[in-house]
Amino acid sequence: MVEKSIKDKREVVRDLLKKLMIKMPENPVAVPQHVRGFGTIIINTEECLSCGACLHICISQAMSIERIFDMETLRKQASNPHYQNRLILLRFIEKLGNVSNETRFNVPAGLICFGKHQLNLKDCVFCEDCIEICPFKAITSERLLDLKEYLD
Repeated sequence: MVEKSIKDKREVVRDLLKKLMIKMPENPVAVPQHVRGFGTIIINTEECLSCGACLHICISQAMSIERIFDMETLRKQASNPHYQNRLILLRFIEKLGNVSNETRFNVPAGLICFGKHQLNLKDCVFCEDCIEICPFKAITSERLLDLKEYLD
């Protein structure tokens, strides 16, 4: 877990940015190379199997997995030849009846590697350990920060 002092420092920076902000930028702002600890982590839901490796390595506990999945994501993942279990599940669900892309399912207890990743940008310290540990290379980053989301 991240030391309290690091989280406190991030809160101070967030508060200062809120006070200094005259007008909120419409687009994400570039984070200079020499500034550490800020940026955007991107999770590609078509590649992510929700294995949880990133959750266990996240020092700030900014990652979580919501125990649901939706048909739109399942259909995208099923088209990937590496994820045959998704294709089998998709075919099974489609045989059960009429389901739309908006249909969402709770993930049964004990069923691993299903769910939707969530990232709390306010807690993320942008260490990028999640990128290194992801066995599916589903997590990337960019040196941009959406201040609307970060300061909200």
